Amino acid sequence: MYLFDPFKKRGGHVAIYHKDVQPISKALKAKDLIDDFCVYSDEGGIIRLSVHPFYTSREDTTKAAGIVEKVISEKLYLNSEYQQQHGIVT
Repeated sequence: MYLFDPFKKRGGHVAIYHKDVQPISKALKAKDLIDDFCVYSDEGGIIRLSVHPFYTSREDTTKAAGIVEKVISEKLYLNSEYQQQHGIVT
């Protein structure tokens, strides 16, 4: 996993590259954190979160970062309920 910025520019999104984007996306949604993802290949894809300052507070951003950290570091996305590959709309 790593932060992804192909153009090395600042913007209104945080993008995280990971090999398990679909189950991570499901686990984040289960914790009320809505993301957007794109699968590039069997090797992984991008999970994208919008942190635009007009409608996202510092507290929202801190809470979201904590949720992402917990889901990925504790590997909560490996739970069987998040492993189904169908029924995902982003």
